[in-house]
Amino acid sequence: LALRDLGPVETLVLGDFTAQFGQGVALWQGLRLGKGRDPVSPVLQDGRGVLPYRSASEANYFRGVAVTVGLPSAFSVTAFASLRHRDASIDSSLAELSGPSAPIPVRTISAGGYHRTPSELARKGTFGETTVGGAVEYRGSSLHVGTAGYRSRFDRPLRPGDAPYRRFRVAGRRASMLTAYATAYMDDYTVFGEVARAPGGVYGGLLGAALDAGDIADVILLGRWYPPELENFHGNAFGGGGRPQNERGIYTGLRLRVAQKWSLAAYFD
Repeated sequence: LALRDLGPVETLVLGDFTAQFGQGVALWQGLRLGKGRDPVSPVLQDGRGVLPYRSASEANYFRGVAVTVGLPSAFSVTAFASLRHRDASIDSSLAELSGPSAPIPVRTISAGGYHRTPSELARKGTFGETTVGGAVEYRGSSLHVGTAGYRSRFDRPLRPGDAPYRRFRVAGRRASMLTAYATAYMDDYTVFGEVARAPGGVYGGLLGAALDAGDIADVILLGRWYPPELENFHGNAFGGGGRPQNERGIYTGLRLRVAQKWSLAAYFD
């Protein structure tokens, strides 16, 4: 159930919802386009806050209640709470080490949503996640500024294992992230950025600028810095990997209109 524009309440969602804030370094659920046919538009994002969930995927959303309240002078406050059980693979090899009363750790979280075979049924709803979070935003005509964060608690500890590619994944019983972001619109130019902080005190983020030259060209330049230690459970920012982590890069995209029905598009990362 989603309600909008009820006096000061801009959005109220009961049930499944997504949260999108800033450029997605800390908190972005749902579809996000990357490099491809359009090298400019998908790079610059503007989070839409909380939205009712409409996809068939069983992975990337919250379940609970979310509300956004408008305040005077273009400010708004968002708060949300979620409780859901996700599919996950329990690491039975750690059962004896966990103790007789401790929950068995989880190695990987499943995102497919299929429950066809005995092994898939065994993963169904084994990982409970409780998340609370919120945001404060200012959305003026030429400046958008905000800060957002969340904190999650798991009913089983995450033990991603010792493989090198799993070394910096979220582990333990908790996950959290705090971020600040801004977008400034100056005629044909747009400057944007976001800085997020992980629980261990590690910072990461991105900074970019875009030029919209009307009927001539669109150009964007973006630098990103995502340290390996930037443990993130709900982020989905621009990058080459599946999550904003373990990347340093500079990206530039160009879309040039060479004739009435022809354009030239290119990017370098």
